[in-house]
Amino acid sequence: MFRILVKQPILRSSIGFKSNIYATQKFTTFPGLRSFSTSPTLSLIYKRSAKLKKAPVEMEEERKVLKDARTASDIEDIAKIKTLANNKYYQKTPLLLKPYMRSILLRPAPFIISIAILQQFLSIIPFLLLWYLFDQYEIKPPMLPENIVTKGIELMHNGLVNWDSEQGDKHRAEMSGAYAYATIRVLGPLIWLSAIMLAPFFDQFVIRSISRALKNSFNRFKAPKTKIPVE
Repeated sequence: MFRILVKQPILRSSIGFKSNIYATQKFTTFPGLRSFSTSPTLSLIYKRSAKLKKAPVEMEEERKVLKDARTASDIEDIAKIKTLANNKYYQKTPLLLKPYMRSILLRPAPFIISIAILQQFLSIIPFLLLWYLFDQYEIKPPMLPENIVTKGIELMHNGLVNWDSEQGDKHRAEMSGAYAYATIRVLGPLIWLSAIMLAPFFDQFVIRSISRALKNSFNRFKAPKTKIPVE
């Protein structure tokens, strides 16, 4: 029911004027009419929308972890990846370092093997290239430690025992190899850092691909051949 304010007339007394007095009177309704507060129009206009239930924290964390599972290797390890949703070390790891933390937690042995392979690859290939460049253009890199150069000369002298004189000057080849060896030793920390940074991707795209191909070949070879019956 609506209420309206009706101003009453000012009352006078023998002493003086009194303050204004307000009274409320009920607004009469006609029979058969429904109050606006209970009408269907009000329920349609002010109908509350259903509140969406928030997913539990565990499900939300699992969804974030599974969002990055896109490659074939991640799909194979989907059961292990789900466990990362409850791992506090993985959740606190910065986004840039999460591939490395995932490799350490899920595949520690292949991760270490990948680092070792990449370290050898990033050391041997640059060594051969530098040896060739130093020998062809007679380059002597400056600021190399003398003890490392001496160690390189000793290694090259023992390694070039069967050197043929027709291939060139042996002393020049030894010195070029020693300089290349010393340069690689100086760049050792950078090589190790590069190997660690590339290890998760090398494991995912090289080691996993090779192991998957070998596994498929073995299963194909092991599968029994069905013989077609001859009528």
